[in-house]
Amino acid sequence: MKPFFKANIIEKNPEIIGVCHPHWRGIRSATYSLTANVFEVPEIQTLLRAKKVAEEILKYQPKKIILSGYPCGYDLLAKSLKEQRPAVRIFFLSHTPFTWYTERFDETSWLEKMLNAHKSGYIEKVGFAKEAAALYFKEKGVNAFFVMNRPGKYDKTKRIPNLKNPQIGVWGSHMWHRNLVNQVLAGLMVENSQIHMNELPEYFFIDKERVKRHGVLSKEEYIPLLRSMDINLYISFTDCFPMTVIESMSCGIPCITSDTSGIYNWSDYLKDMLVESKIDNPVAIRDRIKKVFKNYSRIKKEIAVYLPILYGKIDQSLVEFLK
Repeated sequence: MKPFFKANIIEKNPEIIGVCHPHWRGIRSATYSLTANVFEVPEIQTLLRAKKVAEEILKYQPKKIILSGYPCGYDLLAKSLKEQRPAVRIFFLSHTPFTWYTERFDETSWLEKMLNAHKSGYIEKVGFAKEAAALYFKEKGVNAFFVMNRPGKYDKTKRIPNLKNPQIGVWGSHMWHRNLVNQVLAGLMVENSQIHMNELPEYFFIDKERVKRHGVLSKEEYIPLLRSMDINLYISFTDCFPMTVIESMSCGIPCITSDTSGIYNWSDYLKDMLVESKIDNPVAIRDRIKKVFKNYSRIKKEIAVYLPILYGKIDQSLVEFLK
């Protein structure tokens, strides 16, 4: 019988094993950035299945297990892991802002079950990729930590923007909070631009000739495309610590984002240049793109200086969480 989970373990006795859903793309990417040893596990419907997955994970004798995200039944997995091996340390990491829970009552119940597993002693620490969520639950007595997502390390591109035919990336799945329509329209308002995206339905007011839909891509396909852009946009209505923004920076490509995360908090210049507050205004976003192009050389230099600072902050948050 084919297992319903996938084990991607590259070390004989890994200190840390991550567990995530195979189809939750952003969370999956963030999990592999934490550890190369990952179990991809979809929803778990029964305690029997949870026990089976726990047995398979524990065969590798990890000291720490990070439950990254909270598909239905991950609370059962935490319980099974702890009951089978009480010495193993279990950490839970949430990648979701409070806004996301609006009318998503099933998912809210999954988070509640994970916090109940923490109260029961199965989960030792709870991390949040949204600082406000960590602070809120800490005040409620949860052993909560703010944990920043860590990107992979990529070669920096020496790209000079082609202002006669700028390539603009608008990334993310077609979900309301990704704000794709406003960003695509903003990009189209830049003269002679070509817009690249993952997915978006057809709209009569979007120029079909200048928009290329690449579909859902693997990481191996996505990163080269991301770094081939002149600029990337990730101006969402709500977010935590988005991987796309830090991946774009890691490739040396400026990425405009919304004022929903603290990614540029340690650089006043980058925050001023790359954070757009008028997130549902295509004209404001268009003007922001033009501002970035006018200051492109300095922005790239500032990114190069900033990345070691950001990586240091990210690693510090992970050390505090996992110590």
